[in-house]
Amino acid sequence: MSGQSNSNIRQGALFGAGAYLLSLVTAILAVTLGAPDEMKFYQDVRGGKRYIFAQFNIHELNLLTGGEVSAGVLLWTVVTAIILLFVGFAVASGVNIGSGDAFRQGVSITIGYFLVTILAVVYLFIQPYNPDLVDLLIWLVVTGIVYPVVFGGIGGIIAENTR
Repeated sequence: MSGQSNSNIRQGALFGAGAYLLSLVTAILAVTLGAPDEMKFYQDVRGGKRYIFAQFNIHELNLLTGGEVSAGVLLWTVVTAIILLFVGFAVASGVNIGSGDAFRQGVSITIGYFLVTILAVVYLFIQPYNPDLVDLLIWLVVTGIVYPVVFGGIGGIIAENTR
């Protein structure tokens, strides 16, 4: 792997970690501005964990657990998707890459996004509340992998097609 490729991967990972933090800010805003009913399950949770639970709920859309999706949760999900699209676009347009590589560069944000998702899950485990292992795995896969791959990759494709 060349030095340029390593640099591109590092940049994608840093941008991905930043995107995670921005998506956490959207969860904080959702909670602060009055979250929809299906996000109220975290009301008994104290401290920063309530925001992490809200963020996971925004990514999950309750589809995996059989719940219905309200317009309120969907709004925050769209905001998170737009953040990932923009970050994937920024990473892919910020480097000189060939045709077809823009998708891979957009997807490179997954590295940082996934690593920070792991930190969030670890934080949930070291606190008194212990979520189900299945929930944690769903959060890791959906939040840490699926969203950044799909929306970061689309952002990369958009960057390639707007050059």
